[in-house]
Amino acid sequence: MKFQQIRSATSIVTFAGKRFLIDPMLAEQGAYPSVPDTTNTGRGNPDCSLPCKIEELFEVDAVIATHLHFDHFDDVAARLLPKHLPIFSQSEQEAQVLAGFGFKDVRILLSEGCDFDGVRLHRTECDHGSSSLATLDGYR
Repeated sequence: MKFQQIRSATSIVTFAGKRFLIDPMLAEQGAYPSVPDTTNTGRGNPDCSLPCKIEELFEVDAVIATHLHFDHFDDVAARLLPKHLPIFSQSEQEAQVLAGFGFKDVRILLSEGCDFDGVRLHRTECDHGSSSLATLDGYR
């Protein structure tokens, strides 16, 4: 397995010859405000530029959106990601949101796992830093 952090939560995981783009936040540096109750660099969010051309991030086999907060899947990703790429969501509700963005191959990660081209993917429960963040107004 190879893990390449792009910035923030955006990363590429290569496993068994398959490349997965995880949590694409593709806006320009400072496009969004800092997330409340987190370290503030004074540069907004994201706090750094992409280290590569945005199109290079599309050279993957699938996309995984761990959740749809803007710092894990933003409006720029919704607009620019190729709509033919398989995209995995965490729930039926999020799958409907992604389909509404025009993605043609939306799949739901299941706790019991699902197969993707010979790779078994599993959904696991987690807490996004602080459960209180998910309820803040304006934090999608």
